[in-house]
Amino acid sequence: MRKFFKVFAVFFIIVKIWSVSCQSTDGEFITTTNLPNEGKTTSVNDVEISNLENHFVSFKTQTETPLSNILRSIQNLQTNNDNFESKLKEKDDIIACQKTQLEDKSNILEFQINETSKARQEASDYKHQIEDKELEIKNLQSTISSYKLTIDSNNEIISKLDLENKRLDQERNEDKKKLSEIVDCESEFDNDYDTSYRRPVQTAYVRQMRYPSSCLNLSAGKQKIQIGNGSPFDVFCDWSGWMTIQQRKDGSISFDRNWENYAFGFGDLEGDFWLGLDKLHQITNSTRQELQIFVRYSFYTSTYEYDDFKIASADEFYELKSLGNHKNKFNYTQLQENTKFSTYDRHLGESVDRCAEDGDGGWWYGKDCGKNLNSPYRQIRTTTGIQAKGVSMQIRPYTDKN
Repeated sequence: MRKFFKVFAVFFIIVKIWSVSCQSTDGEFITTTNLPNEGKTTSVNDVEISNLENHFVSFKTQTETPLSNILRSIQNLQTNNDNFESKLKEKDDIIACQKTQLEDKSNILEFQINETSKARQEASDYKHQIEDKELEIKNLQSTISSYKLTIDSNNEIISKLDLENKRLDQERNEDKKKLSEIVDCESEFDNDYDTSYRRPVQTAYVRQMRYPSSCLNLSAGKQKIQIGNGSPFDVFCDWSGWMTIQQRKDGSISFDRNWENYAFGFGDLEGDFWLGLDKLHQITNSTRQELQIFVRYSFYTSTYEYDDFKIASADEFYELKSLGNHKNKFNYTQLQENTKFSTYDRHLGESVDRCAEDGDGGWWYGKDCGKNLNSPYRQIRTTTGIQAKGVSMQIRPYTDKN
């Protein structure tokens, strides 16, 4: 840079001198004139030479000071340039240091990002483990609920048996009382008449009370019936002789029950209940039964009727043996003959989907889950697809109306 400025200054001085030497004192260029007569050039006179020398001296005097200033400026520029280069080097060092610091911070951030990613992965794994545990807990709770329902059902059966025992004890006491009266009468007879003519008196008196086998001719409400020599049991009758075997009024109890619950029945006869497959087998095999189904919607009620409803025994998995003729144009309830009953703990239906295991309730499932009257209360629908507000199934002995 310094050499450049020196060369520039020398070049500037030479150009300036050359331009002055080419001008006259009054600003006109000095020219040579060819003398036509003599054929040679006239030389510059001494006065002009003297003026030129004076002019050169004056120019030199005038240019020395600016030139000195220029050189001084060049030195100042050089000094400033050196200072600038020094500061620039310092800035470069600072930038290099900051770059190193940024690289260190970048490495730290990258490490932290990797650690955060690992932590997120671990958190995701823990979340999946928690979800698996929650699912296990839910399954255990479902199992516990099932056991509780079984216990409740068993307690209900025990309670019924206790009531039956009390009733039998009462009848036994009445029989003993009557037997005592008979023995007393026999003693009086022995005292008044000759014993040789006395008829043999039975030493035991057995009173056997028989209950009706259906709701025909019974008043509406809870009644007791008996099938053959079996034990009596409670049923709910209506005013026209129909016996209710299933009822959904308000969804107060769950119908997602196990095999044992559906076999022996559950619920309250005056609320939501299922009479029990074992009782249905006894009733429908003692005499021909007709089935009537009511499906209650918001503004109307649909009725579906079948004239030969029959259920097989537990050995045949309570198969729906017969429905007979249905008196409606379409079988909207999707009941299918020759289908076995299924619950979530015993899948016997023809469907590849385990409908009862999916919470659809116990039912006679065909080749698909379809609609059934034991579905969760808010999902009860017939094949029309309309949500029902309530359902009930009723049976009574078949009567030929022709």
